[in-house]
Amino acid sequence: ELLDSYPQDGSNDARPENFLVKLYFNEDVSAKAVQEANQNAFKFTDAKGKELKTRILYNDKRRDEIWVLVEKTLAQDSEYTLSISGDL
Repeated sequence: ELLDSYPQDGSNDARPENFLVKLYFNEDVSAKAVQEANQNAFKFTDAKGKELKTRILYNDKRRDEIWVLVEKTLAQDSEYTLSISGDL
């Protein structure tokens, strides 16, 4: 279960460079088998629905977190959406 995220939904205080979404879950989501199963579980899109390239990061010390790094500088004053598959 997703417990929290940063930045919060609707937030506008994040920097557009090296944009990172931190997702906090109630259990270990970093096991290798879980990582492989969730390779395509995340989609980051702009306001027009164009998907942006991301990198999914896991941390052995914080096994209940997943970080989604956007590999492009985002436009200022624009809306973006991170979608997470229900199969996660």
